[in-house]
Amino acid sequence: PPSGTKRPSAAALPGAPASKAARLQEGEPALAVISEAEDDDSGLPEIVCGVYAEVGSNHGRRFFKKLRCKPGQKTVYIYYHAEGGEEDQGWWFGDEVGGEEVWLRNTDGNSEFPPASGWTWQ
Repeated sequence: PPSGTKRPSAAALPGAPASKAARLQEGEPALAVISEAEDDDSGLPEIVCGVYAEVGSNHGRRFFKKLRCKPGQKTVYIYYHAEGGEEDQGWWFGDEVGGEEVWLRNTDGNSEFPPASGWTWQ
């Protein structure tokens, strides 16, 4: 990202600790993704920022789908991938679970929930 730009972060909804997020019903809002970037003209925050709901499991971890994408915008998922080499493992933002088009990656393999920081552009 451009110098001085902060990366988007994933966090549980305000007032809902991660343990509560685990008790939400499938499809209910589970986390919100925000951007702390001040001047980002890449369009990435518009794609990935929003509210996500838990919709399934992949490689033993929950995955999430963005709610309310804009018309014409691709569906966005946050998921964990554990197969392949080190370059393929970690948390991902992409247009499908395990798909080829991805926007952000986090290599934290210990987190059961998408990490709040440490994301890199792809």
